Amino acid sequence: MIKVLIVEPKSAERLILSVILESAGIKVVKVREEEDVMKKLIESKPDVVLLDIEQKKLSGLDILYNIMLHHPVPVVVFGRKEVMVEKEMVRAFSYGAVDFFVKPDIPKKLFGVKDEIVSKVVDASKARVYSLRRIPLEEIHIHKDKSDKVIGIGASSGGPGIIEKILMSFPHNFPAPIIVVQHLPPYFSELFAKRLDKLCEIKVEEARNFTKLKPSKAYIAPSDQNIEVIRKECESYIVYSNKESMSKPSIDIAFESLGREFRDKAIGVILSGLGNDGTRGAEVIKMNGGIVIAQDESTSVVFGMPKSIIERGLADYVLPFEKISKKIVELL
Repeated sequence: MIKVLIVEPKSAERLILSVILESAGIKVVKVREEEDVMKKLIESKPDVVLLDIEQKKLSGLDILYNIMLHHPVPVVVFGRKEVMVEKEMVRAFSYGAVDFFVKPDIPKKLFGVKDEIVSKVVDASKARVYSLRRIPLEEIHIHKDKSDKVIGIGASSGGPGIIEKILMSFPHNFPAPIIVVQHLPPYFSELFAKRLDKLCEIKVEEARNFTKLKPSKAYIAPSDQNIEVIRKECESYIVYSNKESMSKPSIDIAFESLGREFRDKAIGVILSGLGNDGTRGAEVIKMNGGIVIAQDESTSVVFGMPKSIIERGLADYVLPFEKISKKIVELL
């Protein structure tokens, strides 16, 4: 049986969350005061922590940081949309949050998203998490001014923190463009891009329709929009796609276009995530002579997407995330 520690200061919401999870056969442990979180965490040994980002006394992000630094456990964070934006919610990913959901303004409306809550908790219980003390990435040196390669990075659960570390490792003169397709709820891809742009030496922006690809830039797919890459008159562009997909943005749709348009110049990277989005796209990249890198099981928070790539024999390299950026540079 899955055991969940609920960190929620509001009694009504704490009760509703307990009812939702217990009705799904999940054991619930509750904590009311933020100061008691670490004590309760050690005592109860939960499989998952469900953490409201909005607390009364302490910052929810500080609580998350302490959990991941001292007693790592899968954490699903949640909160009202405006609070999550105000609190720089995407920072939670760099601290190691596995997933999050947006909380309705009215407590009773939590019952309307009960399936989402239960699904995220169940998925989180299967995730691997690591201490914030984790080994840093290998040092990167660029030895060429130009590259004709284009890099695609796809990820889902557990991906944002890894993407942040990989992009932060690239120097300002990185000689190729990078397309990032990360599954995120609406509104948060722009926040994710802005945060990365502040942290990274390369430029990072949310992809827009007919954005021209440039070296030393990373383009984050909008969270509610599929994207493709096209080549036209010696230039390359990101365009919005009308193709339908189970996940949006779709890694498959973006990677398929990379394989078609750039052939042996395409490098596809599949990171942590649930499911198999990216597998079909990786097949197209491989079919056209490109290279595919998969994150290894030992460092994946959720091994579903990389596992699908590896099992189908599509991965040219299977690497821990600490070694992925150096391998990308070697392939440029």
